[in-house]
Amino acid sequence: MAKKILIVIGVIVAISLVASLVETLVMQSQTQVTSTARDNTFKNAFISGCKSEAVKTITEAEAISYCNCCYDKLLALYPDLSTNEERMDRVIAEGFTSTETDAVVVCLPESMRQ
Repeated sequence: MAKKILIVIGVIVAISLVASLVETLVMQSQTQVTSTARDNTFKNAFISGCKSEAVKTITEAEAISYCNCCYDKLLALYPDLSTNEERMDRVIAEGFTSTETDAVVVCLPESMRQ
């Protein structure tokens, strides 16, 4: 009888540990999905805004390529790109720093590089 009780207790403990692990994994997955969704929304908004300005001076295909490249270069500089509102506010208000400009200049179409 004592063995059966110990086995039942062991199973209950195992189930509670698995349930806790599953809950943790679900929470991490939801956080990751939320983070991914936020990053994708930010990227889409960035590229859309960039493209609407870029098409004033280059073709739409060049603008799409340029804006995707800029996003990738800025993301390489700033992994927190989509969550750092202070930086984005500064970029909107003041423009790129020389470091940022140096990073994205390679994104310009060949005909525009000097």
